[in-house]
Amino acid sequence: MFRREVKFTEFQRTPQQRQAHVRMIRQRDADRAKLCNILRFWTICSKGKCHREGRCSGDPIACFDAKWKELPAAFKDALRVMTQASRRGLGHDAAKRAAIETYHQAEAAERDAAVAADERARNASAPGPDAAASGAAASPGPRLRGF
Repeated sequence: MFRREVKFTEFQRTPQQRQAHVRMIRQRDADRAKLCNILRFWTICSKGKCHREGRCSGDPIACFDAKWKELPAAFKDALRVMTQASRRGLGHDAAKRAAIETYHQAEAAERDAAVAADERARNASAPGPDAAASGAAASPGPRLRGF
């Protein structure tokens, strides 16, 4: 497992304070590595060691920070809902149902926002009645790709 060099501040003077700080850092790294493994970040990692071992083998904090940005927002929201539901004491199935419902709602909201943006772009590029009457050529709007 990855071992981070632990740095101490000037306020951590006693051996007990330093030991507690080391334990906290090691626990944070272990928790983050566990989360990286649950989310299977090692499958998209550029490090060969992670692929060979089938788990996160590098710096779990850096790995999580880099890969978390690549996840879709709907998935992140669903994961947060599932975590919160588990903390409230809901069972695995109930937490999973809540996460799936949140994921579908977020996806629908993203689709609706994209459709609304497309409609606004089309309406903005369509010539108005004044332009047609004056015979002025309307400039083409942005090129839109369908999904």
